[in-house]
Amino acid sequence: MRISFLIIVYLASHGFLFSQSKADYNWIFSSNTLPIEESEGSLISFTDIGRDITYIQLSETIGNNNASISDIQGELIFYTNGCSVFDSTFNVMENGNEINPGNFHDSHCLFGNYPGPQNSIIIPVLNTPSDYLYLHKKWERNTELDIEISGIYVTIISFNESLTGKVVEKNIGIDPERSTTGSLLEAIPHQNGIDWWVVDFTKGPEENFYLSYFLNQDTIVLQHEMEIDNVESLNERCSSTSQSCFSPDGTKFAKMCPDTGFDLWDFDRSNGMISNYRHLPIETNYVTCGVGISPNSRFAYLSCSDSLWQVDLWEEDLSIGLELIDTLDKSADPFTVTNFGYQQLGPDCKIYMNTIRQYDWLHVITKPDEKGKACDFRQHSIQLPHLNEPGSFPNFPHFRIDEEDVCDPTITSVFGLPVEGESQVTVFPNPTSGSFQIENMPFGKKSISVASLQGSIVYKTNTDASSMMLDVHLASGVYFIFINNETTGAYEALKLFIH
Repeated sequence: MRISFLIIVYLASHGFLFSQSKADYNWIFSSNTLPIEESEGSLISFTDIGRDITYIQLSETIGNNNASISDIQGELIFYTNGCSVFDSTFNVMENGNEINPGNFHDSHCLFGNYPGPQNSIIIPVLNTPSDYLYLHKKWERNTELDIEISGIYVTIISFNESLTGKVVEKNIGIDPERSTTGSLLEAIPHQNGIDWWVVDFTKGPEENFYLSYFLNQDTIVLQHEMEIDNVESLNERCSSTSQSCFSPDGTKFAKMCPDTGFDLWDFDRSNGMISNYRHLPIETNYVTCGVGISPNSRFAYLSCSDSLWQVDLWEEDLSIGLELIDTLDKSADPFTVTNFGYQQLGPDCKIYMNTIRQYDWLHVITKPDEKGKACDFRQHSIQLPHLNEPGSFPNFPHFRIDEEDVCDPTITSVFGLPVEGESQVTVFPNPTSGSFQIENMPFGKKSISVASLQGSIVYKTNTDASSMMLDVHLASGVYFIFINNETTGAYEALKLFIH
């Protein structure tokens, strides 16, 4: 089997090619006003040589629920809109339909817009080679009481049997009897780098709890139920119009509500608990507010309709560190009703901001580590090839939280410039049950590593030969073979499927 690959100039001092996570390198947007056979959309891809923005055709629209995951090469693996799970070909994955079944699915998924922003998030299972957990909130309407309830569910996606993935279990209730907020679902790696914390809040005013769930390979269980002070921040409106986020260093957890303002806690990744609560009241008349935190974890940015504030988190009194950065420039597009919406830190160290109106522009904070207006906030900075559904924005955890750099401001590989090439290296059989032959490797001493989709090294060896037989005895799934030629300094990457 002949395989295309990237030839990359290698700098040995920076370690392996797959040392930095690229799980958040693909962002998908789309919008259509009517249900049609194919939905038009936009794809932002972060690569080693820059940021690409392209027009794409999708099988369904992506609304408020927007989550995706990429492999260690930065290639899209799958994504979701809260109604279905889609593979890398933009089609519904095997058994990927009927996510969040019920009356809200029936009424909203015709338009591909399952309700509730920040209610989908995808987590790799780090100690298994090819499994992912998709956490999502299922909404239900209690017609007798005329109230809406939402609980956390999990769907399991595996690549053990298929190159494009398969949903092996779906809609498993984690805490189905509890009514949580209509947004605010977040996740962060445990201090041990293997397990995860999943956090949420109950929907007030009957309950006012912070919820912390411990997630490992086998289970997800409620670990902590902690009462919070700002009960109003969980009211009906704040429940579905707020945003929460962790700081990139994992020490802070924040949320912003349009009714009550900014909430901040210290966060302990070893036990999933919050402490040292601080509150910054900001009176607004706005419908929706977003929050993002700078790569250096010093500055929080609060976006509410027509205003953007910066808060210096190093100040014990948050009001001292509050500064208005900018107000909405309506002259840039006077015929469109637009605003400032939700935020997401990109792998290029910029903070991107959407709108809560159907719009084809994104705002960008280009230097979020800088104090005050030096953060270089640029309105209407990026035009998408197609309109974006109101409020739709990908929800990612911080995948590089324990790496030396939480993001890369250059988005240029530390290994040098990639050059497209055609490899003479062959690997067969592929797929394989575990034994395979590598042939036509270039001359010189080479290290050969096999890594899972998430980037964990599962096998490593060295050779001077141009061909060799390997028997890796690995679980079924998709893997990468990395060949590092220590003589020429070149890398080769090949995809391997074990059944």
